[in-house]
Amino acid sequence: MPVVLATTRTNGLHPTLVGGEVIGSILTEHPQPLDDHEQRSIREVAVQAAPVLGNLRNLAIADMRAATDGSRRPPTPRGLDLDL
Repeated sequence: MPVVLATTRTNGLHPTLVGGEVIGSILTEHPQPLDDHEQRSIREVAVQAAPVLGNLRNLAIADMRAATDGSRRPPTPRGLDLDL
């Protein structure tokens, strides 16, 4: 006989897209199914957060490349901080 839990949870996975590329997702968990307004709000948050997250990702990549760029002599102070 299968075990039935007293409470069920509704999960949702909402992708965050930048330029057609999925850069992350928002996972939601709620004890009851979300109504249309709540689902729309979560989608809007994902749409608004995606470009911010994309920019932060690009800045982190550029920062790492600048800190580890071997063509510069001597290394930048930022690169020295990361090495310590």
